[in-house]
Amino acid sequence: DNSTMAEVLSPPLHVVFDHFNSGEAKIIDVRTDAEWDAGHIAGAIHTPVQDIAEGILPEGVSTDAEVYLHCQSGRRATRAEQLLASNFGFTNAQAIQNGGYPELSEFGFPRMR
Repeated sequence: DNSTMAEVLSPPLHVVFDHFNSGEAKIIDVRTDAEWDAGHIAGAIHTPVQDIAEGILPEGVSTDAEVYLHCQSGRRATRAEQLLASNFGFTNAQAIQNGGYPELSEFGFPRMR
């Protein structure tokens, strides 16, 4: 039984989960190195929003890939989404808004430390 909070996130976490598990989508964690090191989603790609702002893009991710961005609460992911779309031509990158790593963990995404 996943929390109702997970379902008010945009996009819904069950969609992100299904697309990530099937290999259709990639998850990019835009948090800091320290946050990543403290725990992250297994299989996610780590590219801090500050790196994206400086033109360092997620490794091995094409601009038309289905991408979900997350941080801790949604703010940095939203910024990363804007940067990837406006500066680098990403067409299918979507921030997980109103939530982030805690909600992904609670939902059941596999975690690593």
